[in-house]
Amino acid sequence: MSAEKIRNRILYYKRKDIQNAILKSAYQREVGTRFSKGYFGKRPDALFYEKDVFNLVKRGVTSFHVSQERWSSPLKLDVKLSTEELNKLRIGWDLIIDIDCPYWPFSKLISYLFVRSLENHDIESISCKFSGNKGFHLGIPFELFPTELDGKNTASLYPEFPQQILSYLVHYITGNLVEEKEENKILFDKKYEISYNNMSRFLDKPVSHFKNKICKKCYKPLKKKELTEIVCVRENCEYRTFNHSISFCPKCGAPLPSQKIETECCSNEFFESFDAKSFLNVDSGLVISRHLYRSPYSLHEKTNLVSLPLDSKKIMDFEKKMATPTQINSVHPFLDNVVKNKIEAKVLCEQVLKFTEKKHRRAATSQQSTTFIIDSGKAKRNLDFIPEEYFPPSIVKGLEGLKDGRKRFIFILFNFLKSVGWSNTDIEKRIMLWNNKNPFL
Repeated sequence: MSAEKIRNRILYYKRKDIQNAILKSAYQREVGTRFSKGYFGKRPDALFYEKDVFNLVKRGVTSFHVSQERWSSPLKLDVKLSTEELNKLRIGWDLIIDIDCPYWPFSKLISYLFVRSLENHDIESISCKFSGNKGFHLGIPFELFPTELDGKNTASLYPEFPQQILSYLVHYITGNLVEEKEENKILFDKKYEISYNNMSRFLDKPVSHFKNKICKKCYKPLKKKELTEIVCVRENCEYRTFNHSISFCPKCGAPLPSQKIETECCSNEFFESFDAKSFLNVDSGLVISRHLYRSPYSLHEKTNLVSLPLDSKKIMDFEKKMATPTQINSVHPFLDNVVKNKIEAKVLCEQVLKFTEKKHRRAATSQQSTTFIIDSGKAKRNLDFIPEEYFPPSIVKGLEGLKDGRKRFIFILFNFLKSVGWSNTDIEKRIMLWNNKNPFL
């Protein structure tokens, strides 16, 4: 770093209003520092006085970073602490959305879309700041969230719930603020139009990167899958399943070897649609425990620009030159703790919980894949267990009653019924029924 840059950096951090702004951002938060030689300061660390800021700068610190989480005692943090111990120290967390796109106009547009999505959920107190390089940080203070969510202390729901919020907001933007038009153009919030070719050129990605192939049958993204299918070896039997616990065909009793098959969703017919996730660059890496982000009014090493708070409604008008240190005449709060006495994020939280619950239900449903696919000249039936009408002849014969070999047959019958999906209760009832058919000796 040149002598002039060092001098300008020192003059900037020497300002009392800048020191005070950085100190306020560090309240109840873990602090990280970066030095001019590229290494980072010890952790955990904290700031307690304005003079701490300038003293660190004189020792070679170039930037300050603060945690998304709020702590009762930041200096008690340790990598050896368990989740339970961290939850006891954590008194809250702020929602920070980190938008970082290599093409500056798109970075502004993406930030604008997230602001609009928050506004559409009745949130007014949205903090925003330029990151100092390629993007923006959007913030919602912890005071705007309910103290409890789904019966749990909100402070303990980090990082899971903030991650769910980000996932939901991307989903919301995709469904409500993005519209695909003719002539290969995308319309955002009914105001800003971009063509696929421009996205491809400016972000240096092929047009296909921004498109999803959607299955015409299930309307989900088309993905090739490799599955292990179990197929009966006996000619003309045609029994097949994806249940790997079955060793013998329930129709004819023949062995069931496995084979690899490749399938393309449930249909090879598809249409193409804009993939908003490929465009909405959000750094989910911020949402992990003890992750730090650049403090407001800290300088950025690469650009020497200020991480500058700004009005969230003026993102599209913001230019990087506004963050030149010599242009900063006054300071404005970022994530100001003195907010309206109103739980502004209530609607957002309710929607996130509903969205997450639906997502989990869909995941659970997809995991409960069809155990058996039966087709023997009748209509296909998807079943969780094999009914008796499809039992192999040897099992059917044994169920008619036996004079000899009962112990051996019970062992065979129990294992067979388990392998074809019968519950223990149903197995017990069926064995009792079978036993009544055995001749009395």
